[in-house]
Amino acid sequence: MEFKDYYKTLGVSKSASDKEIKAAYRKLARKYHPDMNPGDKSAEERFKEISEAYEVLSDPQKRKRYDELGSNWDFYSRTAESQGRRQTVYTFGDVGDFSEFFRHFFGDFDLGGGLGGGLGGDPGDGLGGFGGSLGGRWFRVGTRRAGASAAALDLDVEEELEIGLEEAFSGSQRQLNLSDGSGSQERVVLTIPKGVRDGAKLRMSGKGRSSGGRRGDLYFRIKIRPHPSFELRDGVLHSTLQVPLTHAVLGGEVRFTNLDGEVIMVKIPPETQNGATLRLRGKGMPSQAGERGDLMVRVEVVLPMALTEREKELFRELAAARGSVS
Repeated sequence: MEFKDYYKTLGVSKSASDKEIKAAYRKLARKYHPDMNPGDKSAEERFKEISEAYEVLSDPQKRKRYDELGSNWDFYSRTAESQGRRQTVYTFGDVGDFSEFFRHFFGDFDLGGGLGGGLGGDPGDGLGGFGGSLGGRWFRVGTRRAGASAAALDLDVEEELEIGLEEAFSGSQRQLNLSDGSGSQERVVLTIPKGVRDGAKLRMSGKGRSSGGRRGDLYFRIKIRPHPSFELRDGVLHSTLQVPLTHAVLGGEVRFTNLDGEVIMVKIPPETQNGATLRLRGKGMPSQAGERGDLMVRVEVVLPMALTEREKELFRELAAARGSVS
């Protein structure tokens, strides 16, 4: 199995900061996003590679693990098996979108008490195992190491749930299959409320681990994936708007598709400068109280290409009229 260099995939150095990694991902995701390349299978595969690399390098725990094992991952894997190391499964991930390398690298090792380890229970210790699948995505909380005291463990379970910015914008529901470790399953529905913020926790009462007839709660800590065209900063939604040069100079209207698919006709004031920010009131991120915030769009003036001779002449006349001809 070939080692995947996630730093190379994103085009960043191993010492890259979180900000640099995020910027690289956003640039590449915008370029290769399936919506930007309809029907292009190679772009779709490239987008999956970029997303997988970001999944690892944007998470401090997974990045540390990846850096520590590096290209010695295969040797480490064989060593772990020979030593009878307890195995767990990486908490959340769309297994259909991740490579065999990712599943092997993050699916077959004990994560040392992090999100993938130290949360389940061994048979007979009074702690029920815990696992499930969520809207096509899967998770299983791994078995904890033998000898741990059940009394010292909280019955509540907290897991990270990654969602798209569209889900946070419009709200959604995920079907969830819970297993108590004995083979019986319970299907429940997790509601992701409209306007949920990064870092928010969603609680499912009585769905955690059980001990002595008691059962804790299950918490999902929300992590919103970066979007190639929109960004949520301090609760305010931001995007860019490409504006033809003629509209920027003379004014006009430009079509803009919002995060939920709504088409908005944005009025461009005359003499709008490149880089100017326009506020679209009530078109931004909703609050959990239902109120819509504002959407801030940054103007990117698009210069005309393939000018005709007549168009060039008009620009020369404009330049002469404004005294900018040398």
